[in-house]
Amino acid sequence: MQKSVLTEIVRALEKKEVRELNKWLQSPAHNQRQDVIKLFDFLVKNLPNGDEAAEKAKAWKAVFPSQPYDDAYMRQVMYFLLKVIEEYLVFTSVTNDRVQYQLSLSRIYRKRKLDKSYKQAHRLGVESLEGQDLRNDYYLLSTFFLAQEEYEYKMSITQNAPVNLQETADALEKWFLEERLRISKDMIAHHRIYQKSTMIMDY
Repeated sequence: MQKSVLTEIVRALEKKEVRELNKWLQSPAHNQRQDVIKLFDFLVKNLPNGDEAAEKAKAWKAVFPSQPYDDAYMRQVMYFLLKVIEEYLVFTSVTNDRVQYQLSLSRIYRKRKLDKSYKQAHRLGVESLEGQDLRNDYYLLSTFFLAQEEYEYKMSITQNAPVNLQETADALEKWFLEERLRISKDMIAHHRIYQKSTMIMDY
């Protein structure tokens, strides 16, 4: 259990995330199992202290004190807890990224054919992106996705809708060139480090 994906993630959680996850687990919308809550509580209290005895059998005793150990069921509880934590991490990641949040909303509203909602979400996504100081790879790729979403929206209304495909193509090309340049720089840096390491070994 010490080397499981679950324990690795729990060890990496910040105090704020632990507090938020406790609330998340208490919500029936995200979790309806008390054993999952108890297992999370056990892991949070034991793992950060380097308790090497925090194995599945000990965890089972904390979660199911009056029941004989069942490894298959314990694995099931661990799996459910892992999935809930992963859902929380994905949710917070998307929610904290306003551009991706609005982009996801735009896609949802477009597919549901909710015109006003789509236009507002897309506009807020563009405004959030343009409000950022950096014009990096994130900016370029997000520009492409927003332009692509606008294209899909207009084409869903009518095949004859005026669309700016050149803008979409330009956004993707700029992102590709930016990524190609970044990777090329990394390759050059890696090559130089490798050459230095080889020279040192030769001595």
